[in-house]
Parts: sequence; structure tokens; C-alpha cells
Amino acid sequence: MSILVLNGLNGINNIYNNIVKKLVTGMKGRPGLEVIDLKDKEIAPCRGCFACWVKTPGICIIDDEGREIAKKVINSELLILLTPVIFGGVSSTLKRGIDRLIPNLLPHFRKTNGEIHHKARYEKYPELMAVGLLEKKDDEVEGIFSQLLARMAINMYSPVHKTFFLYTNDSAEDLDKAVNRICLEVGGRSE
Repeated sequence: MSILVLNGLNGINNIYNNIVKKLVTGMKGRPGLEVIDLKDKEIAPCRGCFACWVKTPGICIIDDEGREIAKKVINSELLILLTPVIFGGVSSTLKRGIDRLIPNLLPHFRKTNGEIHHKARYEKYPELMAVGLLEKKDDEVEGIFSQLLARMAINMYSPVHKTFFLYTNDSAEDLDKAVNRICLEVGGRSE
């Protein structure tokens, strides 16, 4: 199973860096695992020009690393998003990367469960998993973030989606257990 991890944790916090290290170490050895640290990538914001739909179908006209990331996402089987949870949403770093995935959809619309969504460009899309970091448990914020991920899954045509939370004020032992549960979940998706 090809696994793509988009790391939007920004690397500004030692706890974040340790969590990423533990997650990657726990998933090491899986063929097709790739981790992209978005903070290290040159990704311009989406212009909203829709050229990726009408001028260069499926390819963003901005020639930077965002174009390659969109290609890697659509070619993966599992997409994992890592982010601090900020007001129930994702980091600006991750949001910029996600916004550049729009070429993976068509400009046409269809109705899904009574809602209007873009049509799929491809036959197959990756499963979606998000790991949100919070200082401590917060049911309201977790609910907002989980709903956001569910909405992303609809828009990204993800056949399966799952959300996990890690709490940075947990003990090292509790964080290790939580990270291990996530790695086991990823392992359960292996072929």
C-alpha cells in the first residue's frame, strides 16, 4: 500500500518533531511510504484561476512543488494529514498544500447526498486519515475537526476516512501508546 504523509506540523515544536519521528518510525518498512514536510516545500497559494480545469486539465499552472504533491496524492492509496488543530481546523501550512489539490477534481458538479460537489477526475482516490494535535482533550474542537475531515473526504472522494488525536500534554508513555495505535491502524490497511 502506498502511503503519503503530508506533514503540516511546521516543525516549530520539539513535541511535534518527536511525534512525527515516532509515527514515521512506526510506519517504516512499509513499501511506498513517503513523508512530505510541507514547511520545507515551495508551495504558492492557489490563485483560484481555474486554469487547472480549463487550460491545463488536471495540472496546476503554478510550476512548483504543489503540482508534484497533487500528483503524489492521487497516486497514493492512503493519505495521512498531520496538523496541529487550530480553532478546529488545520495549520496554514497544510491548508496551502490541500488547496493545491483542486486539479484532482473536475470543474463540473454533481449532487451527493443532496449537496453540490465537484465531479471526480479519476476513478480511484486515496483513503484519508488525519492526525490532529491538541494540547489536551477538547470534545468541541475535536468534533469540529472531525466534521472538517469528513467534509474533506467527501470533496476528495476518499472511500474511507478516519481521525485521530494526540495530546501534547500527555505523558510520553501515553503519547507512545497513541502513536502505536495509529501505526497499527495504518498497518491494518496494508495489503
